[in-house]
Amino acid sequence: MKPHLLPIILLSLAFLPETHAQILNTLRGWSDIDNGWSVEVEGKFSLSRGNYHHMDLSSHGAVQYLTERNRFRFMISENFYNIDGNTVSEDFVAHLRHNYRLTNTFATLLFTQDQYKPYQSLQRRTLLGGGLRADILHSDRCGAALGASAMMESLAFTNEINEEDTTNIRASFFISLLWQPVDVLTIDLSGFYQPKLPDFAEPLLMSALCLETRLSQYLSMINTFDLAYDESPAEGVDQTDYSLKSGLRFSL
Repeated sequence: MKPHLLPIILLSLAFLPETHAQILNTLRGWSDIDNGWSVEVEGKFSLSRGNYHHMDLSSHGAVQYLTERNRFRFMISENFYNIDGNTVSEDFVAHLRHNYRLTNTFATLLFTQDQYKPYQSLQRRTLLGGGLRADILHSDRCGAALGASAMMESLAFTNEINEEDTTNIRASFFISLLWQPVDVLTIDLSGFYQPKLPDFAEPLLMSALCLETRLSQYLSMINTFDLAYDESPAEGVDQTDYSLKSGLRFSL
């Protein structure tokens, strides 16, 4: 690693705290160039003491197995934010999905997800869904994909907010655009739209922009901007949520 890159990396570890959107971006960070196993790990940490006491910890791990027609992907992430000794948010997510390639363009999509304590008033969120993915553009430098699925959403609230759990059916649509203008830089833009069915009410939306700068064969610097909207959020949670993050990614 070049010496002049160290100050840039250290400065990039500072980032804004987030409320943690309900949509997990499962599209970012992968390029299907080889069959077999792939692993990636990310970690971000922020600590302040003095007039303002806070600690923000974010970690992410993912494993992928790819064959000619099958792709299995498992992801876990943990976000912990503490102010003046009080836990503001603690969000743990586990996600498992499978794609089976039908043609060069179309592939099936099956997934399940468990999310614990995304908000203080929401104890657990579980998803189970399936649909179809279309890779509409695929070249050495550019890629684009569309996807649509139906999913069951189960919500468990804390007793102080709601004594009854709820189950919904949502549609889930996504778009993914990937561009590599030069060998060391990848620009990844994605968006999700998840309304309730059958009347397409109370949608969840998220858009994410990720810039990945490769520092070495295994290490990259990551800068992301996420914008999310929930038309009917849990009590005490804003409708619109955004975050700006920087950190490091280690990939094998």
